[in-house]
Amino acid sequence: MRHSFFVLIVLLATVSINSCKNNIDLKKSLVGHWELRKTASGSNKTSKLFPPGKGINVFFTSTNYKEYSDGSIISMGRYKIIDDTAKSSGTISSKIIFKPEVYSWDTTKFSIVIEKNQLIIGVDSVGALIRFYERLK
Repeated sequence: MRHSFFVLIVLLATVSINSCKNNIDLKKSLVGHWELRKTASGSNKTSKLFPPGKGINVFFTSTNYKEYSDGSIISMGRYKIIDDTAKSSGTISSKIIFKPEVYSWDTTKFSIVIEKNQLIIGVDSVGALIRFYERLK
């Protein structure tokens, strides 16, 4: 029994450490300047393309973000990256929470993926809006 308990503790610690490492890597990859290039919605099967220079710009530091549209700040604050269970698949995935200092039970946790120079942010829900950004710097 003690051996099984010890193995379980070691396994949980390993998952926790790897989870933190993945979040650190994701956070490092996120830092920089991103521009919105496309939005897509599964519910009404529409998408909208934004030519270079016409999309919303987002700047991420290691702890904060600023979102601009037409040169004006539309949103800013802190963010936090967490691991969470995806509602659609039941798998663990990375999520971003904007303004975690006002976090509550109904705060939206956005799925986040970075692939090469593309940032994908969306709500883990069928038909939800997904935003595709391109790295500028």
